[in-house]
Amino acid sequence: MTNVLINLSPRSVAHGVFQSDLRLTHGGKFEHGFLSGFVSSLGGSAMIKYGANMDIGSKVALSAALGGTAEVLGGGKFANGAVTGAYVMMFNHLMHEWHPTRTGAAKNAAEKTTTTGNETSVLVYKDDSGNEYYWVSPHDSRNSSTSSYWVEPPPTETSNLILVEEFHYSVKDGPLDNGKPTIIKGSFQDWQTARQLNIRVTHTTIGVGSWTFEPTLFFRQPTAVLYREYLHWNKVRPIEPPEWYKPKQ
Repeated sequence: MTNVLINLSPRSVAHGVFQSDLRLTHGGKFEHGFLSGFVSSLGGSAMIKYGANMDIGSKVALSAALGGTAEVLGGGKFANGAVTGAYVMMFNHLMHEWHPTRTGAAKNAAEKTTTTGNETSVLVYKDDSGNEYYWVSPHDSRNSSTSSYWVEPPPTETSNLILVEEFHYSVKDGPLDNGKPTIIKGSFQDWQTARQLNIRVTHTTIGVGSWTFEPTLFFRQPTAVLYREYLHWNKVRPIEPPEWYKPKQ
């Protein structure tokens, strides 16, 4: 638990500073807003990681109690801190899409894709100590079954992090071709993203398999891990680069 709190403390400090500035604009004291925002954020991060069995109402109530208690200990009013604590939980931790584990992020993204039919991306960040953090990109109205637009986390939450990987999910059936749905797979655009950002990109089609693209200098077929019944299908349908990329004869 201690390591988790230390790793997430920059985020908690950012929430504390934001809440203290907000408190100042309403005639309150900086330290009261900071304490309630900081402690509520630490507690919220712990609840997101360890409170899988807690419902949203319980998380909000506990965060409010933490914020109120922290403010009282700092000389402020419990009610003000409770409001701050509830706000931090509802409009930061619960609305944001950070996940402490790859498995949790992958499960959440796959569920979103299954529910909406649209692609869902997960951005993987790493800090100086090598710890990884997983952000499931929230919905974008431009998303479709064959594309996902990244909604990146707030800059204040990634100031000490580096983007190292992206993976995304799609449903099996794509656009119709002669009346029959096509099967979605990784694309040349996935490799372009990997190359441009110097990260690994993996496309997973639920029920079919995955294609992993490395940031190679020139395009090459991705590493595929597929269900057995799709091995031949994938082999006879390699990813074709666009005409502009192909060398002139």
